[in-house]
Amino acid sequence: MILSQGPGANSILQTLFARIVADTTTTSTGFVTLLSLAVTTLPNTKLVIRGAAHCSNTAVNNQLWFRITVDGVVRNSGGVRYPGLPAVGAVVEHVETGLAAGAHTILLEWRVNAGTGRVRPVTVPDNESASLLVQEVTL
Repeated sequence: MILSQGPGANSILQTLFARIVADTTTTSTGFVTLLSLAVTTLPNTKLVIRGAAHCSNTAVNNQLWFRITVDGVVRNSGGVRYPGLPAVGAVVEHVETGLAAGAHTILLEWRVNAGTGRVRPVTVPDNESASLLVQEVTL
């Protein structure tokens, strides 16, 4: 998708970034928050959102799902099946348009079908991590 073309198009107004810094797990089969960012936007801008996770599960062939929400509304999602070592990666991206100026909450949420989902940047720093990137850009 081309956001916009031409001189001065898509200037980055602000960049927000969060990452998991402590080992984190979930056994939830319903979505729960993995990462959260609060952003205050100007009028007539877009948000470019990217959530990424390199994760594992306590049992082979269990699934992990990730999704992005903007102000509580699901915008994009994706899942992976854990085949065993090493960790598997998932990326979920979204471009949010039409937001009113003001405060907004962006979440990267996750869940499992069974077992324990894990993001362990301390225990397995070369294999597991998660991050959420939000950039406000001009139209």
